[in-house]
Amino acid sequence: MDAKSIFNTISSIYEENDKILDSINLQTNKTYETIKIENTASIRIFVNSKSKYISIKSRYADFMDETRYKAIKSDKHWIRYDIETESDLEEISEILLKIYEDIRPSGRMFGCCSRFIECSDALQCTNPNRKHAKNCWYKIHLDTGRIFYGKNENVEGTVSIFDL
Repeated sequence: MDAKSIFNTISSIYEENDKILDSINLQTNKTYETIKIENTASIRIFVNSKSKYISIKSRYADFMDETRYKAIKSDKHWIRYDIETESDLEEISEILLKIYEDIRPSGRMFGCCSRFIECSDALQCTNPNRKHAKNCWYKIHLDTGRIFYGKNENVEGTVSIFDL
């Protein structure tokens, strides 16, 4: 197991969940490799003869089993997750997906596109341009279950343009 095989496993998790891979790359540093998503350092990979782990931002600790990660004393903003094989990454696939979703492409955020009713009825973003859709505020609401329009509306007090 090396950094490249770990990177490939994480990329496979993203690909299996319809994530865009062209914004993901592996950067080599002196002591570890960094997976960058949208040019943002998102995951670090450390592999040597004594230990193998990935590290992620400490804000994701709440989503992990406390027995599986450790604080990194030299950098309080990162936590480490020890791995023995690439299959250990499947255990945290939901966290890896959350990390991917939290990274926004460069560019301006926008409220919603013309598909807002279609998205509301589908309970998810239906925009085929996944990279563009990551900058949609309404997609963020949909992902958290807040639906403002259509047959699935669950947020009271909203006014649809069709009500005007």
